Amino acid sequence: MIIADSMSYRFAVPVMLGAEAALSEIDLSVIACDARGDRARSLELARMLAARKVDGMLLVGDNNAVTASVTRHVDVPVVYVYGESSDPEDVVHMPNDSDGIGLAAGHLVAAGRRALAHLTGPRRADNWPVFALESEPQLTTVDMNLEALGAAAARELFMIIDGEARPGGVRWHDCDLVIRGSAWPGQGHRGRRGLRQRGR
Repeated sequence: MIIADSMSYRFAVPVMLGAEAALSEIDLSVIACDARGDRARSLELARMLAARKVDGMLLVGDNNAVTASVTRHVDVPVVYVYGESSDPEDVVHMPNDSDGIGLAAGHLVAAGRRALAHLTGPRRADNWPVFALESEPQLTTVDMNLEALGAAAARELFMIIDGEARPGGVRWHDCDLVIRGSAWPGQGHRGRRGLRQRGR
């Protein structure tokens, strides 16, 4: 696993945990490398890992930026997660956070709310407990289900390693709306989640 940007660790760690759990199902393990936000270092790490005969690679990006593709530079399968690749033919797993925001707005409108407030924090603060749970009232948020995202990316990587042909493109994963006191009285709950795929 190559983590494209150290600044995204709060997101990369749950992705890594999900991938590691999926890998452990078939007795494989993860080697994690940090590219520190340097595209040239990402490519260098990819080549180094390929030279060490890894079975495949997961490249964890930054959802706010396009990840530089390394696929054509290595001879092992690569799957991208939490960051769209610069090559539209690459296999990519992404949270559908745009639809997640739609869930939040739709819930509020359906509840009869007309004056909506959107509080922003650091650029990388989706469903961050330090904001959401330490507020009064607690904040309604969108959960990107990053462990499930990492597990799904790892499982598709297994398929490619096993020789299964997989179409390139983005696999969009639904997010959950986590309803808390800022949007609805009473105890929070989660919506349903699923997987939508958009091939290219």
